Amino acid sequence: MGRLVGREAETATLKGLAASAVSGAGHAAFVVGEPGVGKTAVLGLAAVAAERAGMRVLHGAAQELEQRFPFALMSACLGVDATSADVSRARVAEVLRGDARYGLPGAQGASAGAVDFATVEAMLALVDELCAQGPLALLLDDLQWADPASLLVLQRLVRTVQQLAVRHDMEARELG
Repeated sequence: MGRLVGREAETATLKGLAASAVSGAGHAAFVVGEPGVGKTAVLGLAAVAAERAGMRVLHGAAQELEQRFPFALMSACLGVDATSADVSRARVAEVLRGDARYGLPGAQGASAGAVDFATVEAMLALVDELCAQGPLALLLDDLQWADPASLLVLQRLVRTVQQLAVRHDMEARELG
């Protein structure tokens, strides 16, 4: 793993969290600091550490111009795309568009709030599915530019990160 001068403690902490996550403990960590102190570089090293520990790494970076697009950051990080060959990701994209086939029951003409709720739940279900496949690291950069809907998904993920890890660990033990 590369080295950042003066960031040994932070990178060691993130490396330790990755190793712990692979063994079944869920974690959420925030890298905070002033602009230009190396947060993105620390996240890059965290990605390397997570991959080396055996985790699947998904990365997203919020963009200032995408703040008005609901779920822009989380969609980019999770690879949500209607044309995706992955059925789960394509399904989330359809929920995001408000497609009644995958939205809430009776979602035809549903309000924006109902569609947003359905999208949050669909994204959480996708993360849950990805965690069931193996240890997962979601690395999100530049949260100051994140759209509010993506921050809502992130908030829900942080609250449930322990449950996702435990569920993965239980499934692994059942298979073993």
